[in-house]
Amino acid sequence: MNTKSILIINEFYYPFIGGMEFRFKRIAEKLSFFGHSVDVMCIAHDKNLPHKEVINGVGVNRVLTDSSHYKKGVLGRKVSTMFKFYFAIKNALKNKEYDFIIIGQFVIVPLIFSKTLFKRNAITFIDFVEYRHSLLWKFINPLILNSTDKISCISNSVQRKILKKHKNLSSNNVISIPNSLDMKDFENVSNDYFLFVGRLEPHKNPDKAILAVLEFNRRYPDKARQMHVVGDGSMFEHLKEEHKSNQEVVFHGFVSEHEKKSILSRGRLLVFPSDREGLPGVFIEALGSDLPILTTNGLNNNSKDFVVEEKVGEVTGKDIFDIVEGINKIENNREYYVKNIKTVKSNYDLTKTINKFFN
Repeated sequence: MNTKSILIINEFYYPFIGGMEFRFKRIAEKLSFFGHSVDVMCIAHDKNLPHKEVINGVGVNRVLTDSSHYKKGVLGRKVSTMFKFYFAIKNALKNKEYDFIIIGQFVIVPLIFSKTLFKRNAITFIDFVEYRHSLLWKFINPLILNSTDKISCISNSVQRKILKKHKNLSSNNVISIPNSLDMKDFENVSNDYFLFVGRLEPHKNPDKAILAVLEFNRRYPDKARQMHVVGDGSMFEHLKEEHKSNQEVVFHGFVSEHEKKSILSRGRLLVFPSDREGLPGVFIEALGSDLPILTTNGLNNNSKDFVVEEKVGEVTGKDIFDIVEGINKIENNREYYVKNIKTVKSNYDLTKTINKFFN
């Protein structure tokens, strides 16, 4: 095997919990499993984390500590920490060489100045997970998209948007490497309840998901199911208190990966009305668990294209009553969606997709 030395740079890494962190953890550990040498450079989000450790064969170097970096300032990050991260990476890279370097989309300052960080013989990627349309991102996108040799996109939808908006780029260097996982680790045991799985944050609309299921149960009592909510976040305590006396809603809070797989294996539908996504990992976990998916048509919800193209669920309006009718449509045609899921899910097996980095 022609093994490579690979560096992944992201703001955070496990045990920080987020979509990009899960994506990079799966990629890093699979590359290590295949015999490659894999390092991660990141920011410690907790001062108690070790500066260096090895996690499942991946060398993790937390080159900077800042517990208040996330969700601060106009970019949702502290600009001062972005520059500190750049200099910390530059210092850590002294006398280090890599064959491949993969950089997360939100590592903005190091990306902009990437030509001063990396030796020319390394092939560099920006891993792009969300195409955003705000005025600020219209300024940032050209800077970071032209900062590396190649662009790995979390979905075909993100790839198409980049190619449409940035005519100087081509499909030779803008590559779709979708969110993926080891499908053998997931299964469907039964079809007991509806699910929301993710961080309980306003832009993901877990409150809408719950209310839509409750309204569906009221309208269609013969099809009524419990709603199981998996995840933690800023809305957790409020939602738990709001529905504490309702036996139709079950809150699991934060769970381990093993527990999550078990909960998914007994679900029948993922209700995920998020405003802003790339291709969330839970969509691929839903495929592995034979769960149809319902999402909504927000401008920055790139995952809606995945649902439509693969015919694995429904995309509805953002109104609760639109979501209710979407749930009903899926319930009335569930076998159709499950059949499509079984057809396409092997395309999202990590063993198959990860080799695209080297093609």
